[in-house]
Parts: sequence; C-alpha cells; structure tokens
Amino acid sequence: MKDFLNILKNGVWIWSQLKHSHKTTLSFVTLLIVVGSLITSYIPRLTGKMVDVIYNNESAYGLIFTIGLLGIFSLALEVVRRYWIENVATKMQKDFLVKSFAHIIQLDLHWLHGQRVG
Repeated sequence: MKDFLNILKNGVWIWSQLKHSHKTTLSFVTLLIVVGSLITSYIPRLTGKMVDVIYNNESAYGLIFTIGLLGIFSLALEVVRRYWIENVATKMQKDFLVKSFAHIIQLDLHWLHGQRVG
C-alpha cells in the first residue's frame, strides 16, 4: 500500500509539471485507449454472432466485412496512440532535462565541490 501511495504521489507531481498541451494530448490518448478496448472486446462478440449465422446457413459476408473493418480500425488507433505517446514522452523528457540543467547551472560551485562524486 505504501508503494502504491508513493507511485500516486509521484504521478500527481509529474502531472502538475506537465504543460497544458501535454495534458490535453495524454487525455485524448486515454480516450483512444478506451475506444480501442471497446472495439477489441466487441470483435469476439461479432465472431460468435458470425458462427451463429453460419450455423443457420445464412450469409455472413457482412459480418466478416465488419469484423475486418473493426480490426483494421483498432490497429490504426493503436498506431496513432503509440505515435502520440512517444511524441509527448520525448517532449516531456526534453523539458525535464532543460529544467534540470538550468537548475544545475545556477548552483554555487563551492556547494558542488563539497558534494560526493562517484
């Protein structure tokens, strides 16, 4: 429980340090994850329905087409989600490095000399 609270505390801190555009993108990516999960969970239901249709000697071409389209759409959402996550993560890493180096540059050299290295 203590580890979970620590992770939650760090997550809240990181979220507070993000730019508004990063927060917006990550929120939209969360929505994409939900939509992708819904699509992925609906495909097995359609497959079961297709089996029932074939069992009743009816045409299942429409269902096959729908399953194929949903599968392709799900994969496309996955590609977009990964692109946006990588893009935001790279920008966040750059921002945090710039802030860290700006802070280190402003430190007193005598203080740095007294610190242990290695």
